[in-house]
Amino acid sequence: MINFDNAATSKLDEAVKEKYISYLNMDLLNPSSPHLGGYNVFKMLAEARFDTLKLLNLENTHQLIFTSGATEANNLAIQGVVLKYRNRGKHLITTSIEHPSVLNVFRHLEKDLGFEVSYLSPNEEGIITLEELKKHVKKETFFVSIMAINNETGAINPIEEMATFLKNFPTIFFHVDIAQAIGHLNLDYSHVDLLSFSAHKIHGLKGSGALIYRKNTTFSPLFYGGEQEASFRSGTEDVEKDLLLPLTIENVFHSFSKEHNRIKEMHDALYDGLVKLDRYIKLNSSKDGSSFIINFSLKKLRASVLVEALSNRGIYVSTSSACSAKKSKMSYVIYAMFKDTFRAENSIRLSLGYDNKVEDIDIFLNTLKELLERLSL
Repeated sequence: MINFDNAATSKLDEAVKEKYISYLNMDLLNPSSPHLGGYNVFKMLAEARFDTLKLLNLENTHQLIFTSGATEANNLAIQGVVLKYRNRGKHLITTSIEHPSVLNVFRHLEKDLGFEVSYLSPNEEGIITLEELKKHVKKETFFVSIMAINNETGAINPIEEMATFLKNFPTIFFHVDIAQAIGHLNLDYSHVDLLSFSAHKIHGLKGSGALIYRKNTTFSPLFYGGEQEASFRSGTEDVEKDLLLPLTIENVFHSFSKEHNRIKEMHDALYDGLVKLDRYIKLNSSKDGSSFIINFSLKKLRASVLVEALSNRGIYVSTSSACSAKKSKMSYVIYAMFKDTFRAENSIRLSLGYDNKVEDIDIFLNTLKELLERLSL
């Protein structure tokens, strides 16, 4: 089996798995309980928060809320801040190529609550440029959300430049979805106000993630209860998963420092091999994008036919974001880039992981060439 769908979810790290089992065997108590057993778990969570922030060099400027993943973190970041600070204005900015857990929140705020939303457009490399952002910021703007790396194309947005620019507007909050960037790209997040990510994208556990936010930021909670997580995210903590977040990040950072050159070489070999198949496909990703994601579209074939044929050979790829693939036949990301319906309906994403090997590239390219030639007859 060759898995080129790592952007949907990644293989669980063995060390994380072993530590998780050890935590489960400890019968950790409720951190909100008033006794010593509960207080000890509360301290363990506090240490995990600090260690996670320290790994991202944010321990002095930001705080952390444990969540069930990036979807919840995105919702809390956007709705929580926009509703809390709505007296600052009515104008919000995001992009037309965000993950559904971001886009759908803005659509709700726009259609149901009367906010004005500007949806920034990508260029043909899938990048949201700083110039595009500058064109849409105005006096009433008070919230901007732009992902670091696009989950379908691997396009890298100039987050650090954008953060520097937005510092000129002290009333604007800047939120960044880093689900595809953490452990895959070195970025300075110190000037970003809100960051969200999931553990399962970086070889951690499903149902785990975090929202990191600048100190002194407050939220309108999504739900109310026992006032856990500084009253911003009520509900008994999933202690074992929360405690594993720093280990998950530490391990993926280690993999990045050790394996990134190898991943880059595999990415480039895969990209160059796809270029040679230009009779059958169009590349949607730039070679300068993320080393972990390549997107292409079929010129004549239906993507579903090729995905099934590859799957039957034990090679797993995807057609778009796993969160929207079963609902829509068209990639809104690819459509936003090229305004080509067939191209958007028949795009395929390849996403590498640290478990992939060089021989996977050769097997895939040979199999792909064979299938394209046969299915195109």
